Amino acid sequence: MNFEHVTLAPQRILGYHATVPVASLSEYFRPTLDAVAREMDDHGVEILGPPTAVYHGVITDSVEVTVGFRVAALATPRAASVIEDLPGGPAVVAVHTGGYDTIGETHQRLTDWICQQHLAAASLSWEEYVIGPAESPDPAAWQTRLVYPLA
Repeated sequence: MNFEHVTLAPQRILGYHATVPVASLSEYFRPTLDAVAREMDDHGVEILGPPTAVYHGVITDSVEVTVGFRVAALATPRAASVIEDLPGGPAVVAVHTGGYDTIGETHQRLTDWICQQHLAAASLSWEEYVIGPAESPDPAAWQTRLVYPLA
């Protein structure tokens, strides 16, 4: 697995924010992403990147998450949506290839590597679903970019 140091540009996500049981994340994502996309379409907000899930704090049995899409800096939230500004600066990224049932292993390898390098991750991280079920029915083809900003 390759881990890459990058410098992120600040980004803005428009999405829905909730605390969700980890066991229910996959059931939460699809209808939430569909609702966010409909809201953006209804209000003429352009999607600028793949679906994204931003995780806040330590993940236990539940997680605080914002699920949505990257938008232009001038986008404003509508209805139940929120704006989440993601930080720019140094980060470590990895690409998980395969189904979501093994993505936790990739997160663990990435966080172990960050510790081994004597780096410190920020209190949030995110996943960008570059290739997912909407693009391919084959989970072996799915690609998720894991992004860990550094503190």
